[in-house]
Amino acid sequence: MAATQKRPEIIELARGLNGVPMCEEYECMISGMMYNPNIPKLLEARHRCRGLTDDYNNLDTKTVPYDQIADKRMERLRALVGRVGDGTFIEPPFRPDYGSNLIIGSDCFVNWNARHQSRRHRRPGANRHECQHHHCRPRHQCAFAPEVCRIRASDFHRG
Repeated sequence: MAATQKRPEIIELARGLNGVPMCEEYECMISGMMYNPNIPKLLEARHRCRGLTDDYNNLDTKTVPYDQIADKRMERLRALVGRVGDGTFIEPPFRPDYGSNLIIGSDCFVNWNARHQSRRHRRPGANRHECQHHHCRPRHQCAFAPEVCRIRASDFHRG
């Protein structure tokens, strides 16, 4: 069931993230309320995410030395997602739907073909000391296996 009111704490969190398409419908979306995904601001945000995702996934490893690949990927990842901690590496292909809704903690490893589809904020490895993922290592370094899809079923569209 969709929420009936906005969540100010979530909206405030979004204001500090990279690439957020802040508008009325976005606030409804991240609060879990009914929203229209087809307004220009949200269409533009998904379009932006597709372009940045392609840049990330298509980094030419034949022209970038192996010892620089992590830095190059991190540079592109920081442009793509809401926030990412140091030491994180995502093997391409990586497919988020908005990108700006992802907060990824430090020292997180995501293996190839990951898909993150959520209209609300996702925080893999964002708080390493409280990480509840069954796949986290004893030092709270978050790791995802290949082909992982994180899809939130409680996204509500109207329109």
